[in-house]
Amino acid sequence: MNLSLRPIPMKTRTRLAALIAAASSIVVGAASATASDPGWTDLLNTPGQSHRAAIIDPFSNDPQAADLVLAGDVHGVQSGLLHRFSQSASSLTPLDTDTSNFGTYGLAWDTSPSSAGFGNLYRVGTVQRSTASGNLVPEWTVLRGTEATTQWSPSATFRLADAWSEARGVTVDDAGNLHVCGMALDAAGVGHWVVARSQDQGASWTYTSVFQGSGAYSFTGYNHVAALGITFVPSTTGPGGALFAVGTRGKLYAGAWTVTRSSDGGASWQVVDTEAWLPRKANTSRARKVAADSAGRIFVLGDTGSRMENAPSPWVIRMSSNGGTSWTTIFGPWNYGPCPYPIDLAVDALGNVWAVGVTHEKYGTKKVTYTSRATWVRLTESAPGNGVWSSSYGFLTDEAQGINRAAAEAITVDAAGRIYISGSYRANDGSPWVWFAKRYEP
Repeated sequence: MNLSLRPIPMKTRTRLAALIAAASSIVVGAASATASDPGWTDLLNTPGQSHRAAIIDPFSNDPQAADLVLAGDVHGVQSGLLHRFSQSASSLTPLDTDTSNFGTYGLAWDTSPSSAGFGNLYRVGTVQRSTASGNLVPEWTVLRGTEATTQWSPSATFRLADAWSEARGVTVDDAGNLHVCGMALDAAGVGHWVVARSQDQGASWTYTSVFQGSGAYSFTGYNHVAALGITFVPSTTGPGGALFAVGTRGKLYAGAWTVTRSSDGGASWQVVDTEAWLPRKANTSRARKVAADSAGRIFVLGDTGSRMENAPSPWVIRMSSNGGTSWTTIFGPWNYGPCPYPIDLAVDALGNVWAVGVTHEKYGTKKVTYTSRATWVRLTESAPGNGVWSSSYGFLTDEAQGINRAAAEAITVDAAGRIYISGSYRANDGSPWVWFAKRYEP
C-alpha cells in the first residue's frame, strides 16, 4: 500500500485551507505551527499494527544504518512481539518467540560500560491476565533481554490488588539502575502513580506510590492518576544527573498535568511543574512524555485536557532550561482539526524537538464523520540555546476514514540526526491495518 500523501480533493481544498490557516495562527509562548512536509523514506509497510515503542540499536555494527527495534504486531503472526528492522537489508526479524499479547509502552538500553547489565534491553508494558472474578485486565510487566535475544526473562510483574496495573515508561541511568513508571489500582479501585527502581538489572525492585486518587474510578481507562513517561537526564558537568517522571494526578473525575523530579536516584520525588493546564470539569490534562537535549534542557509533551488518553485534546510542549526549576510553554495549545492528541516525543542530534500523534478532520459527508492522519510536529530554534522556536507540521499517511484510524505511535532518533517514526494506518473499514515505519534525513 502506498502511504505517500495524496492530492487533496478539490471540493475540500477551500475548507482545509481555512483549517490550516486557523491552526497555523495559534501562538502561545514562542511557537506556532506552519504546514511543511520534509522527505520521508518508507522503511516498512506490512499488514499489522505498531505499538508505542521504537528505539535505535546503539550496538549495531553499521552506525550509518543502525538497526531499529520496533514493537508491533504482524498480522498472521503471534501478537505482541518485538522486531529488529535491518535498514541495510530492509528486513523485519522477530526478537521474541515466547511472549504473546504483550502491549509494549517503552524500551530502554543499558549503555553504561561500568554496569553489570551493559547491553541489556528492557521492555515495559502490559500482559492481559484474569482476575479472580474472571475479568481480563492489563498487568504491569517488565522484561529483560539482550541485543540478540529471542527469549525474554520476566524481570517483574506488579499490582497493588487483583486489579488493573500498567508499566508505561522505562529509563536506565548512568550507573545502570533501572527505573519504571506507571499506574495501579488498589483494592478500593483508587489509582496510584507508581515508580519502581531496580539496582540489580531487575532481580529485585523498590516500588513507590507517589500520588493516589481521591476515590475509586468509575472507569479505569480514564487514568486520572498515572505516571506516563520517565527519563534520566545526565549532568552536563560530571557524573550523576536527575530523573524526571511525568503524568497526571487529581481528583476522582479529573487530573492535572504533573512533572516530578528525583535528584537522589529515584528514592524520593518532588513536583516541579503542575497544573500548567487546568482541565475542564471531568476532563484530565496530561504530561505524557519527557526528553532532554545535549545541553540538559528538559522538554515535556502533553495535552490540555480530555476524558481519556486517546480523546481530543490540544498538543502542548513545555521546556525547562534550569533543571526543572522553572518552565516555559514553547508550543501550543495546538489544535489542528477537531480531534487531535499527542503520543510521543524526541529531541534529535541537531537540537530539534519532535512530537508525533494523531490529527483528525471533519470529512463533510453523512457517511464518514472524520478522517485521521498520522502527524508530526517539529520545533526548531533560530539559534542554538536562544529559546526562540518556530514550528512546522506534516503528515505521514493518507487521510484514513474514521476516528483513530491512523497514528504516529513512536519516534526515535540516531546520533547522525536521523528521525524514525513507527505507526499504524487503516484506510477504511474494509481495509487491513498497515504497520509503517519511516525515516527522515536532515
